[in-house]
Amino acid sequence: MRLVDIVFIAKDEDGNPTAIELNDLDPEMYAMFVPIGEHVTSLFTTDDLQIAASKLPDNSAAMLLLWENLWTANLRQAIQDAGGQLVERVQIDLGADAEDANHLITPEERYRIAMARQ
Repeated sequence: MRLVDIVFIAKDEDGNPTAIELNDLDPEMYAMFVPIGEHVTSLFTTDDLQIAASKLPDNSAAMLLLWENLWTANLRQAIQDAGGQLVERVQIDLGADAEDANHLITPEERYRIAMARQ
């Protein structure tokens, strides 16, 4: 995993949002979030930050992380080397249950999984 962007957002008790980019931190705090020698790029847009802040309750804070799963680069290359093409990549929520994931697999695959559980 490689961190691509980190932003801290907060809302005061009156609901006013504030965002702090990683690059705005003092060098000591910056070093706590970024491995030595690796720069994090600012990729979150103003719209991204406004949407995230709108979901925060008043008098609270959050940290937004954007990361790259490094193993996917090797997977994509292996698929291309085999003459294939990566069509879609989906991340399943940690809190997702089987019903949430049903749209990701075919009815035939669902049947095969159900039979294997018996």
